Order: sequence, then structure tokens, then C-alpha cells
Amino acid sequence: MEYLEEQQLNSPPRSDLGIFLTTGEIICTLCGVQKPLVSFTKSKKQAQGISSWCRQCKNEHTKSNYNEIRSKVIEIMGGVCVICNEKERRILQLNHNNGGGNIDRSVRGFKSLYLQIINGEDDINKYTLLCANHNQIHKYIVGRISVPYSITLLAKYNKLICLVPKSQIQDHSSSSISQWKTRLECVMFLGGKCAVCNIEDIRVLQLNHLYENGSFERNRHGPATIHKMILTGVLPKENYNILCANHNILYEYEKQANKKRRN
Repeated sequence: MEYLEEQQLNSPPRSDLGIFLTTGEIICTLCGVQKPLVSFTKSKKQAQGISSWCRQCKNEHTKSNYNEIRSKVIEIMGGVCVICNEKERRILQLNHNNGGGNIDRSVRGFKSLYLQIINGEDDINKYTLLCANHNQIHKYIVGRISVPYSITLLAKYNKLICLVPKSQIQDHSSSSISQWKTRLECVMFLGGKCAVCNIEDIRVLQLNHLYENGSFERNRHGPATIHKMILTGVLPKENYNILCANHNILYEYEKQANKKRRN
């Protein structure tokens, strides 16, 4: 309220100012819905210092624009995973051939990276299009992740690690070995394979939260603690399943679509 009144001193009034003064709400110029002031962000570019679009409309527009840019990059890169020829665009990812992807994305961001590829300002030969599963496996190939050697000596984990080549097996610290054992035990406890495609390669298997509290739990406890809590019954196993990286992404899209339909 104070922010709006301060901006009014030097700005022409919005057409819905009367509605705000009587109801505390304003109208989004994109969806046309009258909403509370908290549904809008501040904007120095607008006359009253408040965005003309509500938060929901701005987020949907930004996401739509990002998806269009991402689709163009996928087309430029061939449109399929170079290893398995997977065409499902939602799970295709841009892989940095020589590593450094995390640093590059943190500096430029996905959108800037994609725009530079589209505009020919970046060499596309530095990248490869992979599905999420093969992108995960690539992390092992380049040495970003490895399986502890001592784990390979335990026969009960053979089914999950039998596809891992020797080049991706290294010595680990005792704490890392402990976390790996807990993760493997949790994966086996929840079925030992992707619940959709039945793949059993530990390099691509991930814990999936069946409900909409995954981010909260990961931020609060961390993956290693969550694995222990599931194994000890602190967290009910019915709230989780195991999915490969591909199907974990597709499940997340499905959850978001269901959430949008409910709203």
C-alpha cells in the first residue's frame, strides 16, 4: 500500500486504481482477473511501480518463451539422443562434451547458452544432445562420478552395478562408501529398478517422490539422510518409487500438469 501511494505521487493513475482503493486488489492486464496486490511483483518500468501482469501470468510467459528457445536448440542439435535416438524432447539435454557444464550454466544460464547457439555465437561441436539417462552415464564416463571399488566386491549389489565398466570404478573415502551402500540398499528396498521401464543400471536410477514435497525434503534432509529415513521406516516407503532419469523427468512434467489442472 505504501509503495503504491509513493509511486502515485509522480505517475499517472492506473485505470483500476479505484478498484484497488476499495478492495485492495488490481486487475492483471493479461488474464483479466482481479487479484490481491501480493499476486503482483514490483516494477520500476510501470507507472504505479507494479507489474501489469500477475505473477502466474509472468511465470507462464517466461516458461513458454524458454521452451520455445530450448526447442530450437534441440532442432539445431539433431532432435534425438545421439546414442539411443530417443525423440522425446522433454528428456533431451545438452551435454558439454569436455565437461564444465555446471560452471558454464551458472555463469551464462540456460537461456543465454541456448540463445548463443541459436545465433551462431557458440560452437555446437562443443555439445552433444543426449537423453537424461545417457547424460547421467556420461558423468561417469568423464569421471565426475564413480562407483566405489569396495562396493563391487559385494555380490548382493551385482545386479545394480554389473553394467558399470572398470574405468568407472575407483577408490572412495569411507564416508562416500557408506553413502553409496545406503543408496543401493534404498534402491533395492524400493524394487531395484525403474518402475516404468525396468532398467536396473544404478547410474541412471533415482529416488522419486510420489507427492509434491520432494524439494522440501531434499533441502531439509539431503539425499543420504532421506535414504536412511526410508530404510528405517521414518519416512513411509509408499511415498516413493525408483525411476530412471528419463522417467523421473517425465513424471515431474506429469505432476506439474496435474497441479495446473487442479488450479
